Amino acid sequence: MRRRHQRGQALIELAVIFPLVYFVFLGSWTAAALIANNDSVAQASGYGARIGAELGNTCSEVAGTLTCTQASGSCQQNGNDPCAVDDEIISAMQPAITQLTNSKVNEIQIYQPASCVPNPALPSTCTSTGYGVPSTAVYTDNYLYCNSSNSWVLQNGSGHLGSAPCYTTPGVAPYLLDYRFQTIDAEQAIGVALNFKFTSPGLSWFTQTDSAYTVITYPPEGS
Repeated sequence: MRRRHQRGQALIELAVIFPLVYFVFLGSWTAAALIANNDSVAQASGYGARIGAELGNTCSEVAGTLTCTQASGSCQQNGNDPCAVDDEIISAMQPAITQLTNSKVNEIQIYQPASCVPNPALPSTCTSTGYGVPSTAVYTDNYLYCNSSNSWVLQNGSGHLGSAPCYTTPGVAPYLLDYRFQTIDAEQAIGVALNFKFTSPGLSWFTQTDSAYTVITYPPEGS
């Protein structure tokens, strides 16, 4: 009788402990996957920002005169149009984006970071020194993914839109090339941010929207 009692007690204990252990395992798996995805998205934003900093604004200053030439790419219509450069930035990130297993990038922002340097106090858009995420006070080119064309589409205006209407006409880019200066001793920077939705690999009901960004200073013109 004692053996049967011990066996029954063990089954009851297992029934109580197993769900707890199971959810701890799923929680750990979810946390590890989220950390890995955040790291992958951050690396992708780094690839894009590095390309953006290298390409700059396709302009050069000769004898005090700023000259902007049309970059390669049929999408660019004038010297200030960022279309061709933005295409290069997105292409640089695409391999890392497509390898995400538990996340889907839903927005790409190429933006002019606000310089958060006390002068004498921090600007109202800054929460800390350095550079931060894009805000309504900075110029931002927003790209949302269009399923019908299988491409990233520049949206009209700036700000977070949340959905991706597939425009038949090009969007209006507020962050033009002539804002992307590379002036020696006063180089500006470019920021690339990705917003993505994470879905837990073990708990399908658990989703989280997050973002990662990288800001890189332009190298001096001609370097």
